[in-house]
Amino acid sequence: MTKLYILGAVSLLLLSCKTDNDNEDNAASIVANWKFSKAEVVSGSDNTTVLYSQTLTGCDANTTFEFKSDGKYAIRYFLKQNNQCQFDYEDAGIYNYDQTAQTIAAKRSNSSHTEIYKVERLNNDELVLSLYDDYDQNNDGIEDKNVYYLNK
Repeated sequence: MTKLYILGAVSLLLLSCKTDNDNEDNAASIVANWKFSKAEVVSGSDNTTVLYSQTLTGCDANTTFEFKSDGKYAIRYFLKQNNQCQFDYEDAGIYNYDQTAQTIAAKRSNSSHTEIYKVERLNNDELVLSLYDDYDQNNDGIEDKNVYYLNK
């Protein structure tokens, strides 16, 4: 009986311990409807200095990214008309999420170009993507990184 009690207590103790990776949810899925909340440009020279940051407000805060289970995605944009936010247009395409490499390869329906996004963070509440797209915000000759924050 004592052995069962100790085994149960040890099991409970192990289950209650947290690790450094508890903020990252391995079961989190990219398949969801995400709201675009913030965009940043981070210096490519040190990968830490934020050169530009914009928290989406107003109608822009209604922009959604939907990653579907069939490998398709849709980005829906909104515009203020007559003092109300109304759907403006949708940008759609196909994507492939590589969990091992933590990348998303996305190709718009009206383009032959594939963009590769790095999944910086994915959990049940937040998706953070980064993309290098030949943009140099501070004109230092080094490509800067665009970072996109999305929430459920």
